[in-house]
Amino acid sequence: SILNSGGEIDRGVLLDAYADLAALPRVGGEWRAAGPMPIDGVYMPQGRIPGSGRVNAFVIDPRNSDIVYAAASIGGIWKTEDGGQTWRSLVDQQVPLIYGGLVMDPANPDVLYALLGEFDGQVYSVYGFLANGILRTDDGGATWSLLGADTFNGASVTALVFDAAGDMYASSGQMSVYYG
Repeated sequence: SILNSGGEIDRGVLLDAYADLAALPRVGGEWRAAGPMPIDGVYMPQGRIPGSGRVNAFVIDPRNSDIVYAAASIGGIWKTEDGGQTWRSLVDQQVPLIYGGLVMDPANPDVLYALLGEFDGQVYSVYGFLANGILRTDDGGATWSLLGADTFNGASVTALVFDAAGDMYASSGQMSVYYG
């Protein structure tokens, strides 16, 4: 039987399945680093510190798969227009550079929303949520404007979704859902 007496998958069956999986031939190509690489420093309340942060989101332009955006936890928002060969930062002068995600407007790929802050215990314990809204660009990252600063002050935006009518909904570290 696959299940043990407690209704869980039997440990021996699980170990056998992992052994079978490890014996399968590998498929796919080799992985290679495509950036963005660590940068000299990011702007934090303590000043400029080195780092790039973990990547919390990738967004690919549906019109051109060579255009990719990446949102890093403590490292900003990056863009490549050559499929990852080169990257450039889009938000170097924004403070702080903590991004929990990035969402492309389904009706217009030039409109992106950067979710400020992270609902992450480790980041919060060191820096606080460092959140004050959502950044929006209408021009593929050339310029940004801040939305919802009063509503999301001190609360990380954890998700942003659109319904079929194009209405936007956001959830936050305050455990609430907001309609915009």
